[in-house]
Amino acid sequence: MTTPRTPLPLSAPPRPDEVVTQTILAGREDGVPGNCIQAAVASLLSLPIDAVPHFLLWRIWSRALSDWLAERDLAIRVRYVTEIPTERCIVAGRSPRGVAHVCVAEGGAIVWDPHPSRDGLVSVAEAWFIEGGVPMTERPDEEPVDGWFDGEIVSPLPELWSSESGWPGYEEKR
Repeated sequence: MTTPRTPLPLSAPPRPDEVVTQTILAGREDGVPGNCIQAAVASLLSLPIDAVPHFLLWRIWSRALSDWLAERDLAIRVRYVTEIPTERCIVAGRSPRGVAHVCVAEGGAIVWDPHPSRDGLVSVAEAWFIEGGVPMTERPDEEPVDGWFDGEIVSPLPELWSSESGWPGYEEKR
């Protein structure tokens, strides 16, 4: 018998015009994965959901995310965590529904869960920091940060989809 897990701290959400609710939920019969990553990235960057691709539709979704951010002079740094960081980021972990999920966090708490339930996460495994400028691994005067995402898959979250489609102008780098 499993004990229900208590969700992690949920803080007051950002302003309603700064957040996006996911439009596709996990567990669909047609196999299309949920779009919590798309909604969390849109929320973190204050963009409408349609301005951000549904990254899980790519075979290597983490590379698609990294490439899309790079086109905007942004980069992602991934850090493995067991607690929610104080810096604004996306946290990845397990939802109360038992599936991999992401939320926006800041100040050591989840500030936005893109899932309509707003139930948050019961555990965290990663924090994704989206930053401007040159990725830290390319800065000669700084040491690389452990877990920096350099286009290779570093996430323990499952690769859920194998579509060969791409956003306009995207060419998969091999």
